Amino acid sequence: MYKNNNKSSKIYDNTISFEITGEGGVQTKTTTITSSCVWERDGDNAFNAEEPEENSYLAHREAWFEEDEDHWDGGVWKYGHPEKPGDSKYKGTECRSFPPVELTNNRTTLENYVNSLTAGGGTAGHQGIAWSWYLIAPEWKDIFSANAEPMPYDEPDAIKAVILMTDGEFNRQIFDDQGSSDDQAKALCDNMKDKDIVVYSVALQAPDAGKAILEYCASGPEFYFDAQNGQQLTDAYRAIATSLSDLRIKY
Repeated sequence: MYKNNNKSSKIYDNTISFEITGEGGVQTKTTTITSSCVWERDGDNAFNAEEPEENSYLAHREAWFEEDEDHWDGGVWKYGHPEKPGDSKYKGTECRSFPPVELTNNRTTLENYVNSLTAGGGTAGHQGIAWSWYLIAPEWKDIFSANAEPMPYDEPDAIKAVILMTDGEFNRQIFDDQGSSDDQAKALCDNMKDKDIVVYSVALQAPDAGKAILEYCASGPEFYFDAQNGQQLTDAYRAIATSLSDLRIKY
C-alpha cells in the first residue's frame, strides 16, 4: 500500500516520499526530483494568461518507486515526464536551471541573462510566446516581484507589447493533443491580439516554417521583420523602438 507524502520545496524541486506498508512494517522511501524545464500549460488555460494555480505552469518530472525484493533498498526510483515517460528528450534536466527573467529595465541584468543562454535541441517556440504574454499579464502579478508586476490591460499610460524573435522553426511540444508547436503558437498569438497586445516579430535567418509563424503572429505586415544579418537585426529593433514611441504618442 502506498501513501503519498508529496511536498514542495524550491520552485523547481519536489520532494516526494512514499510509505510502503507490508509484512515487515512501514518503510518510507524518499526522493527529490529537480526539473529545470518549464513546459507548456495544458487544460482550459493552455492558450491564455489566466491566473495560474500554484506551480501549475511548471511541469515537474514524475517519479515512481518500483518495488524489487532482490534490490538492496527494496526497489528503485524511476523518473520521467508525465506526458513523455521514458523519452530521453524530455528528462526534465536538459533545460535551464532557473526561471525566465522578470520584467526589468536593468541593462546589466538583461545582458547577463542573455549571455548565459545556451543553444541546443529543438525549438518549443510556443513557450517563448506564452512567456512573453505571462510577463506582461496582470493575472501573473503574484508570480513576479513587486518591481516587475505587470500593469493592468487598461492602464492609460502603458502599451502592452511583445517582441518575438527566433532563428528556428517551432518543432517541439509536450502535450501533443493540444497540437503542434506551430498550432499552439498560433492559438496563443490569436488570444494575445484579442487582448489588444501589440505583437512585433523578428525572423533572424529563420527557415520558412519559422518565418510563417512569426508573420502570422505579428499585429500586421509593418510589425514583422525578416533580418538576414546583424545590421538588419539592429535596424529592425530601431524600427520597433520608433514604432512603440509613435504608438505611445497616438495612445
